[in-house]
Amino acid sequence: MFALAAPVVVAELGWMTMGMVDTLMVGRLGPEAIGAVGLGSALFIAIGIFGMGMLLGLDTLVSQSFGAGRLDWEPTFQVRDRGADHRVGVGDGLFGH
Repeated sequence: MFALAAPVVVAELGWMTMGMVDTLMVGRLGPEAIGAVGLGSALFIAIGIFGMGMLLGLDTLVSQSFGAGRLDWEPTFQVRDRGADHRVGVGDGLFGH
């Protein structure tokens, strides 16, 4: 179980370390810069988590396809296409395109 969890733990630690390093690099510039880095880091992590959530749909479809012996990866393309539709919808909602 540790072998499965280790890459996730390392990735999360990397994201947190990146935010800390960004804060340390702009620390001399003042509180406004530190606040901007904090907001940027939070936004980056939120977008990353949203992307990971979109990819979670692949787990079930790919494992079912693999278990059924269908290795054509058609479910992967279906989820990718649905994900693109959601991204376009989110972009339209956020940016009014």
